Amino acid sequence: MSMATADPCPCVVIAPQIKAADGTVTTAGFYRWEEGQEAATLVMDAMPDYQSFHPYTEAAHDLAHCDGLLLVPTAAAARVLNPATTRVLELPSSVAPPPPPLPSGRILGHHAFGLGRDSRSGAYKVARFFYRSLDEVELFAGGCTYTYALGAEVLTVAGVGADHRWRETAAPPPCPVIPGRTATFFEGSLLFTPHERVLGKEAPGFIRFRLDDEVFDVTPGPPRDKRIDYGSSSLAELRGELWMCVNNSTSPGIGSVEMWACGDLAGARWELRHAVKDFVFHGHRSLRPVTASAGAILLRYGPWHLWCYRRQGRQPGYGDVVNMRFLKYQRHDHNVVEYQKETIYTLHVIPYIPSLVPI
Repeated sequence: MSMATADPCPCVVIAPQIKAADGTVTTAGFYRWEEGQEAATLVMDAMPDYQSFHPYTEAAHDLAHCDGLLLVPTAAAARVLNPATTRVLELPSSVAPPPPPLPSGRILGHHAFGLGRDSRSGAYKVARFFYRSLDEVELFAGGCTYTYALGAEVLTVAGVGADHRWRETAAPPPCPVIPGRTATFFEGSLLFTPHERVLGKEAPGFIRFRLDDEVFDVTPGPPRDKRIDYGSSSLAELRGELWMCVNNSTSPGIGSVEMWACGDLAGARWELRHAVKDFVFHGHRSLRPVTASAGAILLRYGPWHLWCYRRQGRQPGYGDVVNMRFLKYQRHDHNVVEYQKETIYTLHVIPYIPSLVPI
């Protein structure tokens, strides 16, 4: 299981999600892990309701990070944590009520969060996209279409202008986004994933929210010959670039994955860096970039695995794979928890660099 290399990837935080007998899924804790280690070490305990949701009625929110701060959304609200200082900031509930759930259950959840730093003021902000309304209309020929109204709000959690109060954006988002899909922070902006099913057509690109002037626009995806399935693709900031994994299969099976990189959002200049052929998919959005070194990319592979993809040498490609269920999770009292004996729903993995940013 060792993944030690001459150029290891930066450390990550792993948050095991434990499923209770009633179906509720709760975060068990936040554990720091580095490439090559046999055990992940606890950096912060989790309260019983951290990241709680029910998979049949609510969207499973991704975690987010920025400069050592972690964003932990839930179905009702969100928290910002700094594991290095053990500080926890519980964000106020939104005044906008959620729309009633769709009777078909085709779409779960009603909002999506993002955390980032305003490049102009240096302040840290949380943005929240939400559906004011979302209605489903059945079609005679089968299938359905959707009508909706959108909104967004932003809150400053640290730095200049920190007020811990939600304020609605001057204009609504230009496109519906996927509930629970936390935005990716890059170059002073948050990038939300468009919801093409609700939109009813091919999306024009990622929904970009600029944290300095708090306005929305659209950033195009890579210039591919084939259309991009945004729902099955994944974004991440890796070593100062925006990376995107584009899956050429939207269902479990064998396909290919393209890894694109963009160093400039303003020009949307994408470059194809790697292509993985004959890739075995394990569900929707099964390959997700997490962090990188000069010689390797650490990717999330399915619900349980981390994959170290070699990006240098004559034959870059397959590297070591780690099954996170069989890592050792060490607590502060040096006791080791073996979560594979529990009912694990999934594990969240995000990059982590400790900092003393106050919240």
